[in-house]
Amino acid sequence: MRPARLFTLAIAAAALLSGSAHAETLTFWKGNPDGNTIATNDTYIKSGDSTPYGNEQWVPTGPTGTIGLLSFPNLFGSGLLPVGAVIDKVTLDLCAQPVGTQVQMFVATSAWTENTVWSGSKFGNGGVSTGAKIVDATISSSASWHQQFDITETFKAWYDGSLDNYGLVIKTKSGSTYKFASSEHPNFANAIINERPALTIEYHVPPPPSQVVPEPASMALLGIGGLFAARMFRRRNGPNTPAVA
Repeated sequence: MRPARLFTLAIAAAALLSGSAHAETLTFWKGNPDGNTIATNDTYIKSGDSTPYGNEQWVPTGPTGTIGLLSFPNLFGSGLLPVGAVIDKVTLDLCAQPVGTQVQMFVATSAWTENTVWSGSKFGNGGVSTGAKIVDATISSSASWHQQFDITETFKAWYDGSLDNYGLVIKTKSGSTYKFASSEHPNFANAIINERPALTIEYHVPPPPSQVVPEPASMALLGIGGLFAARMFRRRNGPNTPAVA
């Protein structure tokens, strides 16, 4: 193999090692005293009921006639994530009564507020339009209070703007009422006791090409590659000998 090619391969390997970004994990909820707070809207609507429930401490959903609504408005307009962040995984954490039920979550495709009440068809979604189903999970009766749902792909769509962020529609397909703590729940002082809806975001920020600084291991690899290439060059060309007249 040519020395120049060996040296090029060494440089490429060093670049791969040095260009990796460190992963970050942040958890946000409304009122987080650590500063990772996030605006949260949540309510529920009931068939035939004109009472707004946006200030309740719990959001129930039932098999028929009761639908939960949850959103995190202004997700990306308040410095939630650094510029250029690449989303790896997003988990929605709800503190819910552990009852045997089948929970479904859909993307909301129309605007609503915490004062929204039921409207339209008795068998519809209370006037809130829905898109793709993103969660279909059976919660066992032995499940913990904190239940995690993977909403990575939906969050990415909100993040890149391919989907308007109107939040989620939460329904109970079968079983007992599914009831989760709202953003008004009084327990939220720290991560151990927080019962409000929370988002855990795992992401990384790739370094700009102009700012990639080789790590020590990369520098060592680069040096070894250079020495090896130089040695191969000397072997191929041999020592310099004076010309004979």
